[in-house]
Amino acid sequence: MSDLTLRPERADDFEAIRDLVRAAFTEVFGAGDGEAGLIDSLRGRPEHDPALALVAERGGEVVGHILFSPVWFVDEPSIRAAVLAPRAVRCDCQRQGIGTRLMEKGLAACRKQGTQAVVV
Repeated sequence: MSDLTLRPERADDFEAIRDLVRAAFTEVFGAGDGEAGLIDSLRGRPEHDPALALVAERGGEVVGHILFSPVWFVDEPSIRAAVLAPRAVRCDCQRQGIGTRLMEKGLAACRKQGTQAVVV
């Protein structure tokens, strides 16, 4: 997997991410528009910044994506936490460790940002 690059998402990735998430969730659950729409709705909302979104890229194509968004616990507002949702890997690239690598890099970046808990 040395040809795999993990990096922050960019605006020019948005369409590819939308297509990837829609296809991956449709393959597994029969519908993926909700997850693709969730990502679009969270981007740029001040209460969700700084969100952490990473892509896995191979050969110039987005083959995986993961999103962590800030969340607050009503009873414990001092705890810095994030929600992981969704994580998707292109169907023909699954079972190659891409999702695991996205998860590991994402969790490490969350820790570096001071996140104390991640919920799914």
